[in-house]
Amino acid sequence: MSNYDVNENKDAANNSKAKKVIKSCGLKRVIILTVLTSFFGISAFGAYLRNVPQTITQPDGTKINCFATGDEFYNWLHDSAGYTIIQDKITGYYCYAILAGDDLVASQYVVGTVSPSTVNLTPYTNISGEKIMEKVNEFWRDVPQREEGSQTRGGTIAGTINNIVIYIRFADQDTFPLQQAIYTAMFNDTSSGANSMRNYFREATYGNLDIISHFYPINDGVNILSYQDIHPRNYYLPYDTVTNPIGYSSSEQGYYRLSVSFRNAVDYVKNQIPTSLNIDYNNDGKVDNICFIIQGASGPSETNIGNVLWPHRRVISCSVTIVDTCITYINGKKAHNYNLQIESILSYSGNGVLCHEIYHSLGALDLYQDGRGINYGDMEPVGPWDNMSGSQNPPPHMGAYMKHKYGKWIPFIPEITTSGTYTLQSLTSPTNNCYKISIKNSSQYIVLEYRKKAGTFESSLPGSGLIIYRINEPRHPAYGGNVGNKGSGGKEDEVYVFRPNGKIDPDTSRGDIRNAHFSKTVGRTAFSNFTNPHSFTAPNGDYANICIKNIRENVNGTLSFEVRLCDYYNITHSNTNNLPNTTTTCGSIQTTGTVTVKSTDNVIFEAENEVILDAGFEIQEGGTFEIYINKDIMNCCED
Repeated sequence: MSNYDVNENKDAANNSKAKKVIKSCGLKRVIILTVLTSFFGISAFGAYLRNVPQTITQPDGTKINCFATGDEFYNWLHDSAGYTIIQDKITGYYCYAILAGDDLVASQYVVGTVSPSTVNLTPYTNISGEKIMEKVNEFWRDVPQREEGSQTRGGTIAGTINNIVIYIRFADQDTFPLQQAIYTAMFNDTSSGANSMRNYFREATYGNLDIISHFYPINDGVNILSYQDIHPRNYYLPYDTVTNPIGYSSSEQGYYRLSVSFRNAVDYVKNQIPTSLNIDYNNDGKVDNICFIIQGASGPSETNIGNVLWPHRRVISCSVTIVDTCITYINGKKAHNYNLQIESILSYSGNGVLCHEIYHSLGALDLYQDGRGINYGDMEPVGPWDNMSGSQNPPPHMGAYMKHKYGKWIPFIPEITTSGTYTLQSLTSPTNNCYKISIKNSSQYIVLEYRKKAGTFESSLPGSGLIIYRINEPRHPAYGGNVGNKGSGGKEDEVYVFRPNGKIDPDTSRGDIRNAHFSKTVGRTAFSNFTNPHSFTAPNGDYANICIKNIRENVNGTLSFEVRLCDYYNITHSNTNNLPNTTTTCGSIQTTGTVTVKSTDNVIFEAENEVILDAGFEIQEGGTFEIYINKDIMNCCED
């Protein structure tokens, strides 16, 4: 770094009317310390599950072990190598799928009789993202009450919520194979280190919220009792002329059938629920939450209709156009919000899917995207860094933004407005756990939080370090989240985590979401317009002009980083003695009128183009003033 010669143009400095302009010529610096006289002159609702074990039965009785992936809008069967499986509508056999136009159809190859890699089949074959989005949009047309019933309270969600759990089996099913102790532990275990829903919300909400579950029909604590529905299981699966003639023909009909079943199940157990149990935490006249556990598996989904037997959060409602025939009450409170859990999926996904769905009941939206394949094309705006992006087990915490928005367990996210060094506690700490930085000339902002791979729940994280994500808040509070936003690179996503190789380009935007954490350990210590990942806004991928550097985890368990804010426009300070500590811009800095560096000030001006100090600029005795001229100001962000 070369120093600007303070003796240059000495005669001009002695002229009270003089003005000095410092122009860009590489990185330069001028320091004025302890000035004795005045100086004149220097011028950013369901669960998406992967690889859920399934068992399907061929017409000849052969059992096939495979997997299901997706959500309640669209899910599909596949083998361990990713080859898609579909049922032949004529023979009833499960075959490997091929594409016919933009539809999946059964090939000639029956699952279990051939190795798909030897017959020129393609793994991860699936319908297009656009086709999946048609299904999502059709679902919302059929079921318009998208967020009606979510637990919006305005303030902090704190206290005790009593969750009602009701077991259901279908007319063609026997008793539950599992014992009560399994679900008691999964829902309510409070022992240290236990992976339970109750422990999760106690920790993730910093002790604000306690969710206690109560199980019905009442059993002996060992053998599960259940309400038996009057219909067989196929009644709640999609219609097919050959394989399932009693199934439902639309999403609306499927959810109608579920609501009738759930009303009947509530009526079966409601007299067992004591009146002393507070089931309406927020006094809105509705039961806070009911969790129905359905015996058995979800079953394969017909690709033309959503599968209602998939974990989700909704409200019990048989009709939105006429008087609702499914209205029922528990101790004077309307049965309303519900979570659906499937026995086999719950056994596989455990507490992850429990916490995901009940956070929907508290108002939170999904952070994954629809219209994505199992491995290829997965945008994963947030990935494994928030339980509302999936259903990991144990479930990781929600991000700071999601905690703040829906639970107010983080009352506010402090904003960084000046360059400097900042320190964070991990997100498991109730204080000093996040910051935000506004993106100039945009309604978007970025959030910074320290995630530490440790403890029962955060141990599910891919690694430890600083997570940086962009928030693009919805224009209307009834909308938001990431589901249904098929755009790549977070073009329309409310929450987008920056990750290596992540870009706005829809063809190259996936990036490496599991390596989104910044730390010295992994060699990612800077974030700017020119790093990988780099800072950009939605939807056009414009530079965010935010520079973060020297990201490091400290021996005392905290994480520190430096922020340099740079604006791409000219800045003028006029008639003031309250200068910020640092003014940084990729344009120019100018003073007009009387501008004073006070005796107690340490002021830095840093500009890419020029600094113009008018004749009224002065530095009081004891004040410190520095100028940096840096033609590539954002490039200086990298360590």
